Amino acid sequence: MKYTVTFLTMNDYLMFLYRLANSGNEEMDDRLQSIIQNNEVEKWLRDIQASLPSSLMDELKVFFQADSMMALSLVPTLYKQGALESLAGLTKGVESLNDNVIQQVVTTTGFIDEKVEKQSVEKRIQSLAVPEQEKWKLLYFVSNPEELKQRLVSLLNNMWSYYEEHQSMIETLGHEAEETFQSEEYQQFAMDLAEQYVVNTGDPKQLIAMPSYSSNLGFSVMEGDGVILLTVGMARYQMIRKFHNDKEVLELLKLLTDERRFQMLRLLKKRPHYGYEIAQALGVSNSTVSHHLALLLNQGFVKSDRDENKVYYTLNQAELKQVIEALNQLFLGEE
Repeated sequence: MKYTVTFLTMNDYLMFLYRLANSGNEEMDDRLQSIIQNNEVEKWLRDIQASLPSSLMDELKVFFQADSMMALSLVPTLYKQGALESLAGLTKGVESLNDNVIQQVVTTTGFIDEKVEKQSVEKRIQSLAVPEQEKWKLLYFVSNPEELKQRLVSLLNNMWSYYEEHQSMIETLGHEAEETFQSEEYQQFAMDLAEQYVVNTGDPKQLIAMPSYSSNLGFSVMEGDGVILLTVGMARYQMIRKFHNDKEVLELLKLLTDERRFQMLRLLKKRPHYGYEIAQALGVSNSTVSHHLALLLNQGFVKSDRDENKVYYTLNQAELKQVIEALNQLFLGEE
């Protein structure tokens, strides 16, 4: 798989809008909370959130809500158009979107079963692992694609001044991060991350790694025509490195004993599941499954394996045994 690194301002801008719409609602463990408590990116986002008129925040939640991800689902199409270089290019790209393309991409984002993908638009939406209100929103906009485009373009223009104040600094950091992302070690990290979520990473796929200041510790993986778009927060790589000490073991225990992750591990103990099955079995949304899977995959408690056109998640018993052995050494081993 060919590996390319590029910082695109409009991709970071879209992640900025996504973070504004969802920051404060994201589930985080204690370790992550402590890392971001005084983080400059998070402080910047909180300050903007506090100053936003309610009308703009409401529109952000319409288009950038974490479960439906309506605006972000358009990124692969906009990338293919070359529309992620400037605000003018981005708005023009949104305005030129084909109605059928909008119907297809906004109803096949996240974990979805291949059988569902072949159904009518209405049935696809009803089968999505998203809250009921998000289903109604998607149904409305696929029936009114012109309104979707007009309101999204208006939102992009109205929010630009909040981002533009930091644009120069963000672009400088983004282009500096391109060099880090080009390293052999980081390339392997990016490949591993993509393989955990993408069904087919073989040829002729191209992996485009895009540094993002606004994503901070987060990431997103999206598939387009022949490409995998991996947006990674500039701070994520250092965050996921493990520290083998008593405090780290305590954090791992906290991670494992979260009720939702505990249920997920118990489910995967029975047999491998793919994302859509996990969401259906636990009765949770796409964003909840993605959040908990990311934490478990980062720590190696869950592995991903591709089988034909699905990514299956399995329990990594060897890694769990290592944690149990570490606990044994801590409490029962000799000092």
